[in-house]
Amino acid sequence: MTSMWTIGSVSASTWEPQRCRLEKQLQPHMELLCVAPARHVSADALRSEKVWIGIGKATASESHFVVLFHRLFSCCACIRKYVDAVYCVLPIVQNIRVETDVNRCTFLWRTVVKKYQLTSGAARSRYGDLFIERIKDPTGQVLQTLDSYYADACEHNLLFHEEVKTTHQEIWNYRDCIPLDIANMYTSRHVQTSILQNNLQFLCFTWNVGATLPNTARSLRNVLDVVWNADVVVVGLQEICQLSAMRLVQDGMEVQVWKDWVEKEVTGFNTSMHLLEVSHLVGMLMLVFVHDGLRRDITDIGVGNIGHGVGGIGGNKGAVAVRFSLQDETSVCIINAHMAAGQEGYIDRCKNFQHITTNMRLHDASVEGGGLSEKGVMAFAGSTLGSLGVKAEPLLKEVQDREQSQELLQSRSGLSTVSPPTPAPATASQTSWSVNDHTHVIWLGDTNSRLHWTEKLGGMPIDDAVKLVQESKFGELLALDQLNMMKRDGLAFGEYEEHPIRFLPSYKWRPDSNQMDMRSQKHVPAWCDRVLVRSTSNPPATISKYDVHLDLKQSDHRPVYALIGVPFDGVAPTTEEARHLDEYLDSEAGLPQLLPEPAQIFFEALKPDMSQEAVLRLAFEQSGFQGKCRWRSAVRPAEGGVMSTVTSTASGMVDPGRLDADSKALAHSLTCSPSDGVMDVSGGVEIRITANFIEHVFQRREAEAFLLLRLHFSPGKEATFHVPIRAQLEPSIMRLPLQALAGLGDMSLIDAAAACTGRQRALSSFMPTARKTSMLEELSPSNVEGMLPPKEVLNVLTWIIDQSNQARVGSFKWWPDPLTDSKTRESFNKVLVKVENGAVLDFSPEDVNEGVCVGGTQMILTWLQLLPDPVIGQHTLSLSAMDIPTAVRTMMGLSRGVLICLCAMLVVVMDRHGTCTDATRRCAACLTQLAIGHRSSLRGSTSNAGLHTSASLTSEAEKILEKVMAQLREDGQAFPPLSTLRSYSESFAEDLNAG
Repeated sequence: MTSMWTIGSVSASTWEPQRCRLEKQLQPHMELLCVAPARHVSADALRSEKVWIGIGKATASESHFVVLFHRLFSCCACIRKYVDAVYCVLPIVQNIRVETDVNRCTFLWRTVVKKYQLTSGAARSRYGDLFIERIKDPTGQVLQTLDSYYADACEHNLLFHEEVKTTHQEIWNYRDCIPLDIANMYTSRHVQTSILQNNLQFLCFTWNVGATLPNTARSLRNVLDVVWNADVVVVGLQEICQLSAMRLVQDGMEVQVWKDWVEKEVTGFNTSMHLLEVSHLVGMLMLVFVHDGLRRDITDIGVGNIGHGVGGIGGNKGAVAVRFSLQDETSVCIINAHMAAGQEGYIDRCKNFQHITTNMRLHDASVEGGGLSEKGVMAFAGSTLGSLGVKAEPLLKEVQDREQSQELLQSRSGLSTVSPPTPAPATASQTSWSVNDHTHVIWLGDTNSRLHWTEKLGGMPIDDAVKLVQESKFGELLALDQLNMMKRDGLAFGEYEEHPIRFLPSYKWRPDSNQMDMRSQKHVPAWCDRVLVRSTSNPPATISKYDVHLDLKQSDHRPVYALIGVPFDGVAPTTEEARHLDEYLDSEAGLPQLLPEPAQIFFEALKPDMSQEAVLRLAFEQSGFQGKCRWRSAVRPAEGGVMSTVTSTASGMVDPGRLDADSKALAHSLTCSPSDGVMDVSGGVEIRITANFIEHVFQRREAEAFLLLRLHFSPGKEATFHVPIRAQLEPSIMRLPLQALAGLGDMSLIDAAAACTGRQRALSSFMPTARKTSMLEELSPSNVEGMLPPKEVLNVLTWIIDQSNQARVGSFKWWPDPLTDSKTRESFNKVLVKVENGAVLDFSPEDVNEGVCVGGTQMILTWLQLLPDPVIGQHTLSLSAMDIPTAVRTMMGLSRGVLICLCAMLVVVMDRHGTCTDATRRCAACLTQLAIGHRSSLRGSTSNAGLHTSASLTSEAEKILEKVMAQLREDGQAFPPLSTLRSYSESFAEDLNAG
């Protein structure tokens, strides 16, 4: 039987004449490196066309591309003549993903990749934009060359997009042959922003106060101090009063008491903050404060509210909202909502979300009235109170009598009585907005999200919850959060983003105590109080800090706050204090001189995804004047990178492409907090700069960027300053391609990096040099090395299993809790250092007792998340719906080895020490890289039946894990599970022979 890789007796030189002939079809500055015959197959696999696939190089720019030629011939006068023509050209770049497998390759470039259902041939589904199959490439030269250049493009961050045509000038000469959506593609990896772009800082605070009054001994100061110069402060409160029948008709004094307390706290902390607008409905109250310097930019202020409580319209539950526009370009809507309560209210909460977003209207706050008429209020109150079983007439009469008594008292005391304004009639020209009309929507409040539990209507058994809380396993509780289920299932909050939760449940606590209240089944802990954001802009609004505030204890809820950066173009007008600088600035003294400390920021030993923080203090030289100025910052790459001997080529010349790529990557990885604000000229400001490098690093080298500071004192009075930022990048296994890591062999990463100093393509040198002559040789049962994952991963898995076997049954600490990342990070680093240096994983018993094995597990999960390509790819997921064993067999050898060995570790540890609630799901999410939204191409609209949601893909991957784990339990073998690895490889080899 002939292998798919050995077409008869075809040799490598068979296609050399064709290569020479086809090269003549290219322009003179284009070189064709290799070719092979293949078929271009349509997405539905119903049509195909014979083609030549070739890999080419532009001699001037050293850029590489894929070219497809029509494979046609004509017969004229008994002479067979080839008619070759170029009809498709694709650049080999990072933002056009390449997937190769045996004798086919797939190209993906759209943001949302469709799932194509095949109706002929193999009954399976697949993802992609361009499918090339049946490649007759016996030596693997074409696919190997394609793999190598694609890895090189990813290493150097090479992008192809319409905005910058200078990087691929030769390829742009074939514009008619470039697919239209590639020719018009914009870069999606690095969003370019102008120095004029600011992030306004919104500090948003939500608290269910439990029908209590403010405690004057407590303060908001600790929360407000999170960002002392916030541009906007939002305070949303729920249950400010008892939700009684009376309160549905008339407000009590609670509204004014809470309003006065909040206003005193905010304006007392920062005298530049002033109340912009208030929105209120029964027990819900929201106050929005803005900085003086921003007030002139705000227009079109609107307010709104909506009830969905008693009778579907009662205000005991519902939402209040405030909206405004920034310079008439960006609009912001802020919603404070109180949703249906109770474990059983999941569907009601989903309906609440739809009701609020669909039906709430916000009206111009400058238009008086706009509410219900007196008769309308009475009718509403009567129907609502009637649904409660309460007679409305006595209550309404009591309200009217009280109002008449107040008016009589005022007239007798000589006080003037101001009649309430007459409601303005609604006109066609009256401005109003819906929730989804806005650029940014900030949703805060008591979502009443509880913990899902399929086996019990009342939720997770309280005994189980108490046990997890006592063991501080809050991550297992968070995995059952209903709000995340709503998002995943597309029932609510589908377009909203939330910062990862790293804090204790906000409900349910004992009032005036530091203890959680878990006395009954109704008191299961939950993250009820949340802050989310929805944006339609690019870049979007982002949440940079998200936490619970435990100092305010008078309620059974603890308040939650978030710091949100909202993009804003332009500079806000200066404050009144800043305008007093005009006289000084117009004098001979000129602009004051900024003195940054330190003069240069340096990040030492910066590794991928291992964040570091530096503090920059800004102050002015003593100049004898008082006042404030508006400042903003932006990080920019250094021109030409930074010179480093480590990145020199063999000829001694520095690779400018590598330097520029590192500089851009460093700039992209830096964030400043705060990024803008108002600075006291006599005092200064402190900026925290965080570096989180997100590109792979194989060699030790340096990169440079700079912080651009722009100061605005008064109209026409501005100054610009630069602060250099340097980083020493250290090699790491994180984000390295799987093939490159396996290619290290017995050499440690640190030794391999040192051995490649001075080589231009050090990483590429560790990629496989050539494909084997036969795929059957690679899949041979004797070739155990080709089945196993890289030694770095295998050593950690083996070590975890050894520690599990030595631990007392049920006592082994090995599974990470998302809420204890800070504690796990130290153990994570200990394991990673030993792995990258090739050291033995020998830790003391104290380290093991303190959970160093948790750090090892976290290292494996993080490594899986950050691989350039997921272990379980799109092709495997599409096949798994039909047959899971077939899907696993068709995986690439290294990926299959990682999957099976990880499953073997889970089987050994969980069979001995018990299962973890979310172990298989989190592993599945990491294997598919959907845990961090890494694959944006897999995201799609839930309305499109042809697209998978991330949840369904994770579910498919979880089924694969469970199937493999069941097979491993049947085999009952030692680790590594060589028998299972061989069985999958032998089955695949038999399939190839049968083909």
